[in-house]
Parts: sequence; C-alpha cells; structure tokens
Amino acid sequence: MDQPPVREIVLPICHAPEHGQLKTEVVEVEQVAANRYRLLYSPGVVEGVAKGDVIELDDTDPKGFSVVQRSGMLCVWFYFDQPGSNRGRLGNIVRQAVEKLGGICDGGGNTHLIFSIPVSLGFPAIESLLTDLTRRYPGTTWLFGNVYDPWNDDAPLGWWE
Repeated sequence: MDQPPVREIVLPICHAPEHGQLKTEVVEVEQVAANRYRLLYSPGVVEGVAKGDVIELDDTDPKGFSVVQRSGMLCVWFYFDQPGSNRGRLGNIVRQAVEKLGGICDGGGNTHLIFSIPVSLGFPAIESLLTDLTRRYPGTTWLFGNVYDPWNDDAPLGWWE
C-alpha cells in the first residue's frame, strides 16, 4: 500500500505578530483528503495542535485551520535558558526522562525541545515529571502547546474530556 506523500504547509503563529502581520511555521503533513492534513510532528510554535491531529485549512479562520480529528497526543514545549542546551547533556536528560514516561521527541529549536506525549498517560503524571525537571534544572520551563486556546483568551480546549 502506498504511503501518502509528505508535504509542507504553512500555519500562522498566534503569539508572534510582527508589524501587524503574523509569523508562520512550516509543518510537515500527509494529505488525508481534499484540504485535510495529518501532522507528522508536533509543531514548535503553532498552538492548538499536536502530532497526528488532522486539520483542515481555512483562510477565513484566524488560525488558518480547524482541527477535524484529535490524535490523543499532547504537544509539550520544554525550554532552556541557554541556546544549544537542548542538544547537550541537559537536553539528553530531559529527552530520556520524557521518553521513559512514554513521550516522543519531535525535534526542537535553538532553545527548546518539542514532545508529543499521549494524554492517556494522565495530566498528573506528565505535569509532575515536567515540573520536577524544571525544579532540578534551573533556567528551564515548559508549557503545553495544545491545551489552551490562544485565540480565545487561553481557555482550555477540553478535547481530552
């Protein structure tokens, strides 16, 4: 059976306006239907989606898309105060801890790692691990990328209920 080809699409970043225009992130997807795409990785800065979610592009929506189907993955961004720390010893410690819990590292930028973590592991276990890591390693912090809606006063999305 043939795999759908990998494509790149451009999505707007909510919290990054520049001179009245939104910045964007290029994300890798596979097309699953006309104008519908499954994210192959959790994004690094686009909020509201995670690896495996199916989205439909929509130019009339400020987000540029709507979520058609949730994958059950949480998108987590883990930040380091020193550029490059995510690729060093500390980054390896964080990566291994999250992977031991059951998460997947989808990559990262210069100062963060991007994780996809099954929501089925439970918010208490996930939050406990991430909070413990930030306590042990000063200068680190984390946040969910698809739990709160930045387009609606950061209201909880509630997709996991």
